Amino acid sequence: MNEGSPLAEAMLSMIRSLYAIERRLRARLHNLELSAEEFVRRRKVEAEPIMKTILAWLREKEESLPPRSPLGKAISYALGQYARASRYVEHVLLSPDNNLVENAIRPFIVGRKNWYFSNTPAGAEASAKLYSLIETAKANGHYPLGPGTALTLHATFSRILTDSSYRSTKGRLEN
Repeated sequence: MNEGSPLAEAMLSMIRSLYAIERRLRARLHNLELSAEEFVRRRKVEAEPIMKTILAWLREKEESLPPRSPLGKAISYALGQYARASRYVEHVLLSPDNNLVENAIRPFIVGRKNWYFSNTPAGAEASAKLYSLIETAKANGHYPLGPGTALTLHATFSRILTDSSYRSTKGRLEN
C-alpha cells in the first residue's frame, strides 16, 4: 500500500478505530472501572462491527484488485488470517496484535550475531538457559539487567551453568 493511497487510508482508519477502542477499554480495565467480563462484552459490542466492516472491505477489494499485485497479496493474506485475528475480542488477555510477543523475542533476533560462541552443545545450552532466565524474569515484572543486578546475575548464571542439577539430560546436542 502506497503512502497517501485512499485504499490504504481506508483500512488504516478502521484499524485505528480498533486500537482506540482497545486503549480506552484497557485503561478502564486497568483503573478497575471494568471487570474482565465487562471488558470483553464491551469490546465485542464495539470492535466486532468494525471487524465485520474490515472483512467486507477485504472481500470487496479482493474482487477488484489483481491477486498478484502487492495490495492483492496483502488482502489475500489478511483474509487468510481474519478468523484468527478476529478472535482477540473473545478474551481479556488477547490483544489485536502480537506486539508483546514480538518485543519479547526481539533480543534473540538482535543478538543472533553475538551467538557465535554457541557453536558447541555447551554454548547452546548456556545460551538457552541464560535467555530463558532473563525472559522469564522480565515476564514476571523483574528486570534482571537493571542497575545493581550484575553481581547477582553473575552468581546465578555461574551456578546454573556449572551445577549438575541444572543440566539437561534430554535433547542434548551430540557432536
